[in-house]
Amino acid sequence: MSAHTPHLRHMRVLVTRPSSDPLVTRIAQLLHKFPLLDVGGASVTRIVDTCPEFFHFTGFDWIIITSKNTVFTLQDYAHRSADPYCEDRDLPALFGKAHICSVGPGTTKALLNAGVQPTWQAEGSAQSIVELWPRQVGITQSAASTVVSSLTQTVNSSLQPAIKQCAPLRIALPGSALTKQDLSVGLQAMGHIVEPITVYTTEAISPLPNIFDHSVDIVVALAGSSVRALSTYLHKYPHIQLVTIGKPSAKVARQCGHRVGAVAATPDAAGLAQAILYVVEQASHVDIPH
Repeated sequence: MSAHTPHLRHMRVLVTRPSSDPLVTRIAQLLHKFPLLDVGGASVTRIVDTCPEFFHFTGFDWIIITSKNTVFTLQDYAHRSADPYCEDRDLPALFGKAHICSVGPGTTKALLNAGVQPTWQAEGSAQSIVELWPRQVGITQSAASTVVSSLTQTVNSSLQPAIKQCAPLRIALPGSALTKQDLSVGLQAMGHIVEPITVYTTEAISPLPNIFDHSVDIVVALAGSSVRALSTYLHKYPHIQLVTIGKPSAKVARQCGHRVGAVAATPDAAGLAQAILYVVEQASHVDIPH
C-alpha cells in the first residue's frame, strides 16, 4: 500500500526530546516517506545536578557510565571543581587511571567528545553487562553465569563458592538518583566493591510545553522519568498511543496505569521508527510497507 493511502489519517507524533535533538531528527528522516506523520518533540523533564561538593575517582579500577547525562554532569563538575585530583578540570583528569565502561552509543559519543576513550563500549541490559564482564576483566565464566542466574533472587550461601572465584575490583557507578540497582547488585554479587554515586536527578517540567495538547496521537517516551512526567497528561487524553524506548520505561508506564502501544525493539531511531509505524498500522487497520 502506498504511503499516500487515503486510509491513513494525519497523525501527530511527539518525542520527549527537543525537535532539534539528533534522535528526533533521525526519526523524522526515517519516516519522511509517510507525509501524514508529523514528527516533533519537546522535553518533559529537566536535569538537576546533585553532584557531591567534593568527590573523585582516585583508587577505582573501573568507572561504568550508563547515560550521556552523567557525562555532561561530570563535565560541569570537573570544570567548576577545585579538586586537586582534577587540576586540568576535564573528564580525563577527573577519571584518572580508571578503566571506563560506556553503556550505549549516546554515552560513548559523549565520552569521546569529552576526550575520553572507553575501555569497553557495552550494549544491552544490566544482566547482559554482568554476563559479559568476565571476558572484559578476566574472571571465570562459571562465576558470571551463576551470578547472572541469581540477579532475580537473593544471593544465598550456595552461590558464595562461585562468586568468590571473581577477582574483587573497585567500581564506581556515577549516575541518576533514579537508576535501578540491578547492575550494582550483580557486580557486588561477584565480589566487587561497587560504589554508586548520585550526580544528577530528573524532575518533571511543569506545566508541560504547550505542544502537548489534545491533538497529539502518539507520544514516544525515552525514559521512565518521561512517562511519569506525562502521566497526568496521558490519563487526561486516553486516545494517545504510547511508544517506549525499552522495556524498563514500558514497565513504568504500566505501573502508572497506561497502555503501551509498542516498545522499540532496539533503543535507537530505527527501532523507535518501526514501533511508531506499528502503532500507526494498528490505529489505521492497514499494513504499511516499511
